[in-house]
Amino acid sequence: KGENYYNFIKKELLNYISKEYSTASFRIAAGLSQGADYVNYTLRNNPSLFNSYLIFSTEYPIKYTPDFSSYTANIKDSISYFIAIANDIDERMKFANQLFDSLKTSPYIRIKKEYFANAVHGYSILYALPDALLFTFEDYNTVRRKLPGETLFSYYNSALKEKKEKFGNINFHAFINRILDYSDMKDLSVADINRFIDSVYFLKESMDIDLFNIGYVLRTKGFYQSAIKAYQMQILKKQNTGKTLMDEVSVYIQLFKTYDLAGKPDEALRVLLDGYEKTKLKDETLLYYIGYYYIDKHIDIKKGIEILLSMENEKHTVSVHFIKPRDEVYVKIATGYWELKNKKHAKLYVNKALDINPKNETALKLKASIK
Repeated sequence: KGENYYNFIKKELLNYISKEYSTASFRIAAGLSQGADYVNYTLRNNPSLFNSYLIFSTEYPIKYTPDFSSYTANIKDSISYFIAIANDIDERMKFANQLFDSLKTSPYIRIKKEYFANAVHGYSILYALPDALLFTFEDYNTVRRKLPGETLFSYYNSALKEKKEKFGNINFHAFINRILDYSDMKDLSVADINRFIDSVYFLKESMDIDLFNIGYVLRTKGFYQSAIKAYQMQILKKQNTGKTLMDEVSVYIQLFKTYDLAGKPDEALRVLLDGYEKTKLKDETLLYYIGYYYIDKHIDIKKGIEILLSMENEKHTVSVHFIKPRDEVYVKIATGYWELKNKKHAKLYVNKALDINPKNETALKLKASIK
């Protein structure tokens, strides 16, 4: 019966699933208790049938002595193998450990064993499944390093092809982030990075979020000019396609921050002002940033205070996830007044901030300096 079921899976079930559903070629076999034994049976007979084997609380052989070499004899392709051991009877735990020690010697097996002290035999899968899946798809979430001399866009195309061949599908938008994360940026020229940005822009499947993500990664790595280009191309992509996965405010905030980091305060302020004009009907979040910047850069402290007071006293449309904490706004107003030598109002607003949040460190430091 076991052989019949195995043949059913091999010759009928897998073919039916592949035919009727949109699936990847990457296959996982998972089993609990005696089901885990059957997964091992498949491993011994036709290991290439699956790419990953997940074993939860395997039973121990009662009426036979296992030949551990039989588990690896037929393995010719790389597989992953995860063993979850529950707080179980000694025989089961002993067998699982013996199995692990035997399989880990195979050059074809990427193996991991974990013990779950709080799990009893029948429920180990509830504890272990997240770890098992993370282990199985570890390669899905990592990207090979860029080869010497490989252009950034060639690297992207090659690495993406490798992932698609293995897993059948890939999160395109997240993958672009990975490409930059796994690139040795110090070996890249600005010209190569900019060509990559242009190439992504013209990809049929790309969207504005991809260019936004590129800009964010480049900004964190100190490539400010290229980050600015990516953000600008993101805005252009949205304008030309009419499609977006981003809110405009976030884009202008990141572009503003990048100009500021690049030492271009005039351009940073221009982005804020232009962005506000284009987004104010839906969201006036950028007023916060304009007010802060006027005060922080001593551009127009009085104007900055007026803007922030209006944010507190007037009705403005601001997205919930962009609203600044009131104590933070009061501290910034107090800072502006203190810069203007207006001690009375500086104390008033720093005390307002501390009334809301007595642990606000910036407010505490400012209050100490005002004294």
